[in-house]
Amino acid sequence: MADQGLQYEGGQFRLGNSTNGLTPITSGRFVRVGGGGNLTFNTAGNTMLDLANTGNVGISTTGGGTTTIGSAAAGTVTVRAPQVNINATGGNTSIGLIGSTNTITGTTNLVSGGTNTVTSTGNNNITAVATNAITGQNNNITAIVGANTISGTTNINTGVSPSSTVIGNTTVLGGSVTLNAGTAGNIVMGGVDADATPISLLS
Repeated sequence: MADQGLQYEGGQFRLGNSTNGLTPITSGRFVRVGGGGNLTFNTAGNTMLDLANTGNVGISTTGGGTTTIGSAAAGTVTVRAPQVNINATGGNTSIGLIGSTNTITGTTNLVSGGTNTVTSTGNNNITAVATNAITGQNNNITAIVGANTISGTTNINTGVSPSSTVIGNTTVLGGSVTLNAGTAGNIVMGGVDADATPISLLS
Protein backbone atom coordinates (compact mmCIF):
# COMPACT_ATOMS: atom_id res chain seq x y z
CA MET A 1 0.00 0.00 0.00
CA ALA A 2 2.79 2.43 0.87
CA ASP A 3 4.09 2.51 -2.70
CA GLN A 4 0.73 3.89 -3.90
CA GLY A 5 0.41 6.77 -1.43
CA LEU A 6 -1.55 4.92 1.26
CA GLN A 7 -0.03 3.67 4.49
CA TYR A 8 -1.01 2.41 7.94
CA GLU A 9 0.34 4.72 10.65
CA GLY A 10 -0.67 5.37 14.26
CA GLY A 11 -3.47 2.81 14.17
CA GLN A 12 -5.12 4.31 11.06
CA PHE A 13 -4.90 4.13 7.29
CA ARG A 14 -3.61 7.47 6.03
CA LEU A 15 -3.21 9.11 2.63
CA GLY A 16 0.33 10.31 2.00
CA ASN A 17 3.10 10.81 4.53
CA SER A 18 3.93 13.46 7.11
CA THR A 19 7.35 13.86 5.43
CA ASN A 20 7.48 15.49 2.03
CA GLY A 21 8.64 13.07 -0.67
CA LEU A 22 7.81 9.85 1.16
CA THR A 23 5.05 7.39 0.23
CA PRO A 24 4.65 8.61 -3.37
CA ILE A 25 2.20 7.24 -5.90
CA THR A 26 4.47 5.17 -8.14
CA SER A 27 2.12 4.54 -11.08
CA GLY A 28 -0.80 6.28 -12.72
CA ARG A 29 -3.98 6.12 -10.63
CA PHE A 30 -7.59 7.20 -11.16
CA VAL A 31 -9.99 8.48 -8.50
CA ARG A 32 -13.56 8.52 -9.83
CA VAL A 33 -16.42 10.52 -8.34
CA GLY A 34 -19.63 8.56 -8.94
CA GLY A 35 -23.17 9.78 -9.45
CA GLY A 36 -24.34 12.12 -6.69
CA GLY A 37 -20.88 12.29 -5.12
CA ASN A 38 -18.40 15.07 -4.40
CA LEU A 39 -14.75 14.91 -3.42
CA THR A 40 -14.03 17.87 -1.14
CA PHE A 41 -10.87 19.11 0.57
CA ASN A 42 -11.63 21.56 3.36
CA THR A 43 -10.75 22.95 6.77
CA ALA A 44 -13.16 24.19 9.43
CA GLY A 45 -14.09 27.36 7.52
CA ASN A 46 -12.57 26.96 4.06
CA THR A 47 -13.47 24.80 1.09
CA MET A 48 -10.17 24.52 -0.75
CA LEU A 49 -11.10 22.09 -3.52
CA ASP A 50 -14.46 20.63 -4.52
CA LEU A 51 -14.73 18.05 -7.32
CA ALA A 52 -18.32 17.22 -8.30
CA ASN A 53 -19.56 14.20 -10.23
CA THR A 54 -21.02 16.67 -12.77
CA GLY A 55 -17.51 17.70 -13.78
CA ASN A 56 -17.70 21.03 -11.96
CA VAL A 57 -14.51 22.06 -10.14
CA GLY A 58 -14.53 24.58 -7.29
CA ILE A 59 -11.33 26.15 -5.94
CA SER A 60 -11.48 28.18 -2.72
CA THR A 61 -15.26 28.44 -2.96
CA THR A 62 -15.79 29.36 0.71
CA GLY A 63 -13.68 30.95 3.42
CA GLY A 64 -11.02 33.64 3.44
CA GLY A 65 -7.97 31.67 2.41
CA THR A 66 -5.56 32.92 -0.26
CA THR A 67 -5.50 31.03 -3.56
CA THR A 68 -2.25 30.96 -5.55
CA ILE A 69 -1.89 29.38 -8.98
CA GLY A 70 1.62 29.23 -10.43
CA SER A 71 4.74 31.00 -9.20
CA ALA A 72 7.38 33.44 -10.39
CA ALA A 73 9.55 30.50 -11.41
CA ALA A 74 6.74 28.43 -12.93
CA GLY A 75 6.01 28.00 -16.61
CA THR A 76 3.07 29.41 -18.54
CA VAL A 77 -0.37 29.26 -16.90
CA THR A 78 -3.14 28.85 -19.48
CA VAL A 79 -6.86 29.40 -18.85
CA ARG A 80 -9.10 28.21 -21.66
CA ALA A 81 -12.88 28.31 -21.86
CA PRO A 82 -15.67 29.63 -24.11
CA GLN A 83 -16.17 32.32 -21.45
CA VAL A 84 -13.75 33.34 -18.69
CA ASN A 85 -15.10 35.46 -15.82
CA ILE A 86 -12.60 37.25 -13.61
CA ASN A 87 -13.87 38.96 -10.46
CA ALA A 88 -17.53 38.49 -11.31
CA THR A 89 -18.64 39.19 -7.72
CA GLY A 90 -16.94 42.51 -6.95
CA GLY A 91 -13.68 43.73 -5.46
CA ASN A 92 -10.41 44.60 -7.13
CA THR A 93 -8.77 42.57 -9.89
CA SER A 94 -5.13 42.88 -10.94
CA ILE A 95 -3.94 41.35 -14.22
CA GLY A 96 -0.34 41.52 -15.34
CA LEU A 97 2.85 42.72 -13.75
CA ILE A 98 4.10 46.29 -13.46
CA GLY A 99 7.35 46.65 -15.38
CA SER A 100 6.52 43.92 -17.91
CA THR A 101 4.63 43.79 -21.20
CA ASN A 102 1.00 42.77 -20.64
CA THR A 103 -0.87 41.57 -23.73
CA ILE A 104 -4.62 40.97 -24.01
CA THR A 105 -5.76 39.37 -27.28
CA GLY A 106 -9.08 38.27 -28.74
CA THR A 107 -12.44 39.95 -28.21
CA THR A 108 -11.91 41.96 -25.04
CA ASN A 109 -14.72 43.41 -22.94
CA LEU A 110 -13.95 45.76 -20.05
CA VAL A 111 -17.33 46.09 -18.38
CA SER A 112 -17.87 47.56 -14.97
CA GLY A 113 -20.02 49.87 -12.90
CA GLY A 114 -16.81 51.31 -11.52
CA THR A 115 -13.41 52.05 -13.04
CA ASN A 116 -11.45 49.88 -15.48
CA THR A 117 -7.74 50.64 -15.30
CA VAL A 118 -4.95 49.08 -17.37
CA THR A 119 -1.65 50.44 -16.06
CA SER A 120 1.97 49.44 -16.45
CA THR A 121 5.44 50.94 -16.55
CA GLY A 122 6.06 49.10 -19.82
CA ASN A 123 3.81 48.71 -22.84
CA ASN A 124 0.08 47.96 -22.89
CA ASN A 125 -0.93 46.01 -26.00
CA ILE A 126 -4.64 45.38 -26.54
CA THR A 127 -5.04 43.53 -29.83
CA ALA A 128 -8.44 42.19 -30.74
CA VAL A 129 -11.07 41.76 -33.40
CA ALA A 130 -13.15 44.10 -31.26
CA THR A 131 -12.30 45.94 -28.05
CA ASN A 132 -15.21 47.16 -25.94
CA ALA A 133 -14.60 49.33 -22.88
CA ILE A 134 -17.92 49.90 -21.14
CA THR A 135 -18.37 51.30 -17.68
CA GLY A 136 -20.61 53.48 -15.56
CA GLN A 137 -17.61 55.64 -14.74
CA ASN A 138 -14.10 55.64 -16.21
CA ASN A 139 -11.86 53.53 -18.44
CA ASN A 140 -8.16 54.25 -18.00
CA ILE A 141 -5.47 52.69 -20.17
CA THR A 142 -2.19 54.12 -18.95
CA ALA A 143 1.44 53.33 -19.64
CA ILE A 144 3.52 55.22 -17.08
CA VAL A 145 6.58 54.72 -19.28
CA GLY A 146 6.06 53.36 -22.76
CA ALA A 147 3.21 53.34 -25.23
CA ASN A 148 -0.46 52.34 -25.39
CA THR A 149 -1.35 50.38 -28.53
CA ILE A 150 -4.90 49.43 -29.47
CA SER A 151 -5.11 47.45 -32.72
CA GLY A 152 -8.12 46.26 -34.67
CA THR A 153 -11.64 47.70 -34.89
CA THR A 154 -11.90 50.23 -32.07
CA ASN A 155 -15.11 52.00 -31.06
CA ILE A 156 -14.93 55.03 -28.77
CA ASN A 157 -18.11 56.54 -27.33
CA THR A 158 -20.50 55.09 -29.91
CA GLY A 159 -23.43 54.60 -27.54
CA VAL A 160 -26.73 56.47 -27.57
CA SER A 161 -26.25 58.18 -24.21
CA PRO A 162 -25.11 61.83 -24.38
CA SER A 163 -21.51 61.98 -23.22
CA SER A 164 -18.37 63.84 -24.19
CA THR A 165 -15.22 62.44 -25.77
CA VAL A 166 -11.88 64.16 -25.21
CA ILE A 167 -8.71 63.31 -27.13
CA GLY A 168 -5.51 65.03 -26.07
CA ASN A 169 -5.09 67.62 -23.33
CA THR A 170 -4.69 71.37 -22.98
CA THR A 171 -1.58 71.46 -20.81
CA VAL A 172 1.78 72.73 -22.05
CA LEU A 173 3.05 69.17 -21.75
CA GLY A 174 0.41 67.82 -24.11
CA GLY A 175 1.90 65.92 -27.04
CA SER A 176 0.85 65.87 -30.68
CA VAL A 177 -2.46 64.35 -31.82
CA THR A 178 -2.26 62.56 -35.16
CA LEU A 179 -5.23 61.31 -37.20
CA ASN A 180 -4.19 59.12 -40.11
CA ALA A 181 -6.43 56.97 -42.29
CA GLY A 182 -3.70 55.75 -44.60
CA THR A 183 -3.66 56.09 -48.39
CA ALA A 184 -6.97 54.28 -48.94
CA GLY A 185 -8.98 55.30 -45.87
CA ASN A 186 -11.09 58.29 -44.93
CA ILE A 187 -11.40 60.47 -41.85
CA VAL A 188 -15.12 61.17 -41.35
CA MET A 189 -16.29 63.86 -38.92
CA GLY A 190 -20.00 64.22 -38.26
CA GLY A 191 -21.94 66.70 -36.14
CA VAL A 192 -19.35 69.44 -36.59
CA ASP A 193 -20.67 72.90 -35.71
CA ALA A 194 -20.96 75.21 -38.68
CA ASP A 195 -18.52 78.11 -38.43
CA ALA A 196 -18.75 81.46 -40.13
CA THR A 197 -17.34 81.72 -43.64
CA PRO A 198 -13.58 82.24 -43.32
CA ILE A 199 -12.18 85.54 -44.50
CA SER A 200 -9.06 83.92 -45.88
CA LEU A 201 -7.41 80.54 -46.02
CA LEU A 202 -3.78 79.80 -45.27
CA SER A 203 -1.98 77.69 -47.82
